[in-house]
Amino acid sequence: MLTFWSWIFLLLGIATAIAIAIDVSKRPQPMAVMNVTWPITGLYMPLVGWWAYLKMGRAPLKSEQHGGHQGHQHADHEHESRGHDAHDHGPHQENSHHGDSRRDGSDHQGSHHEGSQHEGSQHPGHGSHAHHHGGDKPKWQSVFVGVTHCGGGCTLGDSVAAPIVALTGFTVLGSTLLGHFVGAFIGAYLFGLAFQILPAMEMGEKNLARAFVNAVKADTVSLVAFEIGMFAWLTIAFLLILPQEPPVASATYWFMMQIAMLIGFATSYPANWWLISRGIKHGM
Repeated sequence: MLTFWSWIFLLLGIATAIAIAIDVSKRPQPMAVMNVTWPITGLYMPLVGWWAYLKMGRAPLKSEQHGGHQGHQHADHEHESRGHDAHDHGPHQENSHHGDSRRDGSDHQGSHHEGSQHEGSQHPGHGSHAHHHGGDKPKWQSVFVGVTHCGGGCTLGDSVAAPIVALTGFTVLGSTLLGHFVGAFIGAYLFGLAFQILPAMEMGEKNLARAFVNAVKADTVSLVAFEIGMFAWLTIAFLLILPQEPPVASATYWFMMQIAMLIGFATSYPANWWLISRGIKHGM
C-alpha cells in the first residue's frame, strides 16, 4: 500500500513539475534561476506547487514582455518625429521666432528630462532588481518565493547526492543514514550557493568573491533550517516508522524525500522571514 501511494504522489509531483516547466518556457522569469526553481518546487509540492506558481510566480508571456519594450521604442520614435516637424515649420516673424526659441528650449529641456527618465527605466537588470526585492507582493508571498529559491538548491543537491552516496557506499561512523545526511548537506550547500551567486552576477555583480560572501550570508541560515526539517523527518521515517531504510532506487525512498522537503520548507520559512526582515536576504 505504501508503495502504491508513493507512486501516486511522485507521479503527481512529476506532472506538476512538467506543467510548470512548460508554462515557464512560454513565460520566462525575470530572474533566470527561477525558471529552474519553480518546476523543482512542483516536484515536492504536487498540485500545490502549480497553485503557488500561478499565485506568486507566473510572468507575462514572452510576446507581452517584448511588446512592452517595443512600445517604449515606438513612443520615442513618435516623440522624435514631432520634434522634427516642429523644427521644419519654423516661424516667419522675428517676434514669434524668439517666442518659439524660448518654447523650443523648454521643450528641449523637457525632452531631455523625459529621455533621462526613459533611459533610467531601461537600465539593465532594473526589472530583475525589482523582482529580486519582492516587487509589490505581500511579505508572506515574498518570503514563500524566497524559500522556494532555497528549496530548489536543496532539492537538487539532495537528489544528486543520494544516488552518489548509495553507489559509493559512503558512511559516517558506520551509519548509512548519516552518510546520506552529510552527502545531502554538501550537495545542497553547493547548489544553494550557486542559486544565490548566479542571480547576483546576472543583476550586475562583477566581483565573484563578494557575490560568494553575500551568498554565504544569505543562504547558510536558510539552508541549515531547511536541512534540519528534512533530516528530522528522515530520521523519524527511517528509524521509527519504516522497518528499515528503503533503497534509493525505490519509490518509497523518494516519497519520504518528498515529505522531507515539504517539512524542510516549513522549517526554513521562519528563517527566511527573519533574514528578510533583517535585510540579510532580499524578498523575491
